[in-house]
Amino acid sequence: MVKKLTIKKNTLILIKPNTPTTLSFDHNHPPTIYWIHFDFLYMDADPHIDEYLSMKSKDLYRKHLLDDTLIRPHIMFENGFEFPEFLIVQEPKKVKALFLNIIRAYDDRDFYWQLDCKINILKLLKLILQQTYTTSIPVHNNPKDVTGTILHYIKYHYFEKITLEELAHYVGLSKDYIGKIFKSQVGHSIITYLNDYRVQKAKHLLQHTDLSIQEIALIVGFNDQYYFSKQMKKTTSYSPLQWRKRQGSF
Repeated sequence: MVKKLTIKKNTLILIKPNTPTTLSFDHNHPPTIYWIHFDFLYMDADPHIDEYLSMKSKDLYRKHLLDDTLIRPHIMFENGFEFPEFLIVQEPKKVKALFLNIIRAYDDRDFYWQLDCKINILKLLKLILQQTYTTSIPVHNNPKDVTGTILHYIKYHYFEKITLEELAHYVGLSKDYIGKIFKSQVGHSIITYLNDYRVQKAKHLLQHTDLSIQEIALIVGFNDQYYFSKQMKKTTSYSPLQWRKRQGSF
């Protein structure tokens, strides 16, 4: 489905990844459009990003990324901060200046151009958040929002060490409360869901790579090979090695 948006004076639009969008405006007053394409992940925040900067650099110019997991539909920060898709900015001159600074830094490509771009983008994002949340930090009251935030976090951080305390801090609620909400919505505890998610990722690696069991365990977020084997058997009734042989791989 194509999203249709109408541009008015001082409009700021955030187009989410993989979202076909058409923009319309008053043809009697054609606008000047400033467009910046950026990613919310820092280069060292995801192991796949480095691959696209080196071995997979040519794939950046494809119409669609080969790794769907790099496409994130929601842009969210700690404690529930989320960017609006549509905003009429209150300080258009300041926003315009930041856009021009980013474009100028990119065009000049001096020694510090990447740092200049990052600084100005962060200033721009801060300006948007300050206008969006003028009184207090947002709190998730809807159980679906709480669950969706946790699922989103797990999807992009499953390979890291994740604790209930960390998730509670990310959502901005107590760990007991998010655990209760998540189980009521999903039917499983957060830890059970996380382990199952990691096992699904491991199954793919077992079938399509020749990595060792220990290497796969570490890649998907299990620090202990024995615990990984236990969870694998619990989910599939097979040990990692049995699963690999059953799939006829390596």
